[in-house]
Amino acid sequence: SAAAQDFTEENFVSAYDKMTAAALRYEKGSPSAVSLLAFEGASMTPAVFKEQLKRVFQLNFTRQELGALIRHYDKDGDQTVDCAEFLIEFFKCGFAAKTEKQKMIRKRGEDARQRELDYERRKMEELHEHAAAKLDADFTEEDLKSCMMKITKAATWYDRNSPSAVQLDAFDGAEMVPHVFREQLKRIFYIKLTPGELGAAMHHFDQDQSGTINCSEFLTAFFKTGFKRRADILRQRRERQRAMIAAAKEEEARKLAASEAKANLQTSDQFTEEDRQRAMDQITAAAALYDRNSPGCVQLDAFDGATMAPHVFKEQLFRVFNIRLTPPELGALMKFFDKDGDGVIDCSEFLITFFKVGFEEKDKRAKAKAKLKEQKRKKEEEEKKKMEAEKLRKAMEFDRKYSEADKATAIAKIELAAYRYDKNSPGAMNLNGFQGAELTPGEFKEQLLRAFNIRLNQGELGAVMDHFDADGSGTVGTSEFLISFFKTGFEKRAAHINHLRELEKRAQRAEVERAERRQIEIEQKAKTQIATFTEADQEAVFDMLIEAAVKYDVRTIGPAGLKGFDGAVMEPTVFKEQLRRTFNIKVNPAQLGAFVKFFDLDGDNTVDCSEFLTQFFKTGLECKGILSRPNSQRELRKYKQKLKQRFLEDHHRASSRPFSQSGGRIRPATTPYATKSMAASKVFRPQRSPADTAEVKVERRLDASVRSHRLDLSTSVTKTTELDVCFLTIPELVFSMQHLTELWLSNNNLTDVPAQVQQLDSLQVLAIDGNELTSVCPELGQMPQLRRLLLGGNKLSELPAEMSGMTNLLELTLDRNSFTEFPLPVTDMVSLRRLSLANNAVTSLPTEIRKLRRLNELRLDNNPNLALPAGEARDFSKDWKIVFRDVFDLPVLAELGVSGCPKVEARRAGWGIGSSVYVEQAEELEADLYNMLKGRARSRNKSRKVATR
Repeated sequence: SAAAQDFTEENFVSAYDKMTAAALRYEKGSPSAVSLLAFEGASMTPAVFKEQLKRVFQLNFTRQELGALIRHYDKDGDQTVDCAEFLIEFFKCGFAAKTEKQKMIRKRGEDARQRELDYERRKMEELHEHAAAKLDADFTEEDLKSCMMKITKAATWYDRNSPSAVQLDAFDGAEMVPHVFREQLKRIFYIKLTPGELGAAMHHFDQDQSGTINCSEFLTAFFKTGFKRRADILRQRRERQRAMIAAAKEEEARKLAASEAKANLQTSDQFTEEDRQRAMDQITAAAALYDRNSPGCVQLDAFDGATMAPHVFKEQLFRVFNIRLTPPELGALMKFFDKDGDGVIDCSEFLITFFKVGFEEKDKRAKAKAKLKEQKRKKEEEEKKKMEAEKLRKAMEFDRKYSEADKATAIAKIELAAYRYDKNSPGAMNLNGFQGAELTPGEFKEQLLRAFNIRLNQGELGAVMDHFDADGSGTVGTSEFLISFFKTGFEKRAAHINHLRELEKRAQRAEVERAERRQIEIEQKAKTQIATFTEADQEAVFDMLIEAAVKYDVRTIGPAGLKGFDGAVMEPTVFKEQLRRTFNIKVNPAQLGAFVKFFDLDGDNTVDCSEFLTQFFKTGLECKGILSRPNSQRELRKYKQKLKQRFLEDHHRASSRPFSQSGGRIRPATTPYATKSMAASKVFRPQRSPADTAEVKVERRLDASVRSHRLDLSTSVTKTTELDVCFLTIPELVFSMQHLTELWLSNNNLTDVPAQVQQLDSLQVLAIDGNELTSVCPELGQMPQLRRLLLGGNKLSELPAEMSGMTNLLELTLDRNSFTEFPLPVTDMVSLRRLSLANNAVTSLPTEIRKLRRLNELRLDNNPNLALPAGEARDFSKDWKIVFRDVFDLPVLAELGVSGCPKVEARRAGWGIGSSVYVEQAEELEADLYNMLKGRARSRNKSRKVATR
């Protein structure tokens, strides 16, 4: 039994004290309170009760203490504890303990407050005794005067209504002892009293000789004293102010009298006609310049009075109009404006005359200005007529006596401009200046300079006029000139392109010869670096590989890390150097041959970098696990044999697995693309083993797709140079590759796309261009994950309606097909960024194309019957992108191709459709040149790759 029966009273007291302490600590409402779910049962045995007390309350009891508690809580004597009764008792015990604790805390607080009150009382008594010693009852008369002066000064400056006035709550009591009175004066009014002054204050304010100050009587006397003193100060201030005002009035009167006397001296009655005229001229000029509606106009408030003395009139004219008058001139104006002869100016009469004179002067000046303007206009018209006549004369002039050198240089300049001009270039000048029927020699010369930057002298202009003015009318026909201009440009560009092609052929031949020489050098060098290896060399290679893989640590391989193995393949000499630099593995030619044999998956004497790194890390991981086991050396030898056997099996399987297992049907490539691929492979590919059949090459592509998630079964040179076959159907094995994200089937002989293609639910890029498709399966519309779909170069004439569900498609190419109408399912592909319908027979664009709000590039080249919607009146001299954005509401359209669309071109060209033939052919030649240069760059890149191998 967990509880003992031989317990004492001390055991019960000890156990109960522990329970009381636990109940005191327990707070039911606290977030950190322990849970009492263990006590929700009906009853507990002593052992369970002891264990729960330990877990919940961290209470440890002896057997005797536990027995005492069981007897206390076991009311019915069945040796179990009733949980409900225990919890009730537990909470009661806690409540009682907490109540007792709070009582003790309150008692301690009350005792502390009582001690503080006793301490303050003792301190106050000591302070009273000390302050009573500072009171001197034997004060002098000087002490009384000094005391009352300080109190009077404080009362004078005290204002109870001021926001910053100190409060007088300290004087709210009935009486105040001397030392308290002295302290309050110091705190509130900053009055410091000596013992003698304090005795005088007590004598003055203690009327009943009680030894205390009556607070109400003191405040009454304090406010009364302050009020009386402030009244005396205010009265003195007012008396000083009245005296100052009287003195100022006297001074003003004196100055006014002096000013009037001086003003009378400034007026002269002896004036001449010249004085009067000068004065009136100044008034007239000021009146002409004055405009009461101007924002900066001065006010005439000074003239609002009835009359004005002569000196005031003179001063106001100077202040308002800046008119300075001499005494004779002032006398003349007084004579003119003083009609009644009373010696003053009538302000209203002056203003009426002032405005009248100003109006007349303004009218006079306006007429003079209009007259001058008319004379100037007539003079300019005459000069303009002379200039136009001179310009017309010069425009019709040119030197007919030109030399052969002038003719040669002029024709060369025009041919160079025609060769350089590209109307589709963003910076090309428009040819609006040539839209007229004919141009004079001067206009023709100016338009050549503006449009083509051709500068001609008089001799060269004469040669050009003689060349283009067939009828001798002295003018140039614009349509004839433009046709000849574009024809010349086409011929020059064609000649230049032929020259470039010839240069390209020479460069290709030289490049092929260099590539062959480099390949021979590489093969010879590789033969010298690799020797025939033995079984011992294989063992040494596996030992070095395992040792390097086990010791590999990214912190010890240097800053370059594994970047040397980032390429696809590696030539043996480069692989040998990378082994030494990265892993400090030094191999001889035989060991290098063993390494290349193990990691040459394609049989071209190169090392597959990804395969090497994969096997390297896998070997290191497995060998580290082996070395951690007992008998690690024996296990390591077994692993080495297993690794060797696995290498041999992989090589045997890669070279002997038939392609027929994949379910695909192939035939030798007989298309021009395949022939070109095979010819290129003879130049750029290293020599392969006899086992490299077409099936093996396809198998290798299928294996590579497992790592890259990209399967390329194209036969075009632009896709791969390794396949010499064309597919008639898609291999069944392809549809089980759920990991594929890209599938390239370009330039084969596929006639349909099976419905199983929808099983490739990870596919994002599907290229079936350059095949023999006449239709596509509707299941393509159930592949929302597709981002790029290439269907160009087939025989399609329509798309299934289910393809409208491809709302996530970003790029769709339908060029080189048989479409006669725009495929309507395309208009529902709202995410489309690039759309190509070039080289078809589309006749119009539907209005639903406005749904393609995100379309950035639209290619419509070589659709000969394509026309814009009827009734669209637009300025077709603008950039085509602006026109299409305007007509079809395509806000982000940035790239547009409409070359080879005569009906569209005709609406833009001012000279008709005939002249666009040369431009279209030139554009085709330029496109061929671009593709040729692009192919040359691609060939160079392949040559570099072969040289690297």
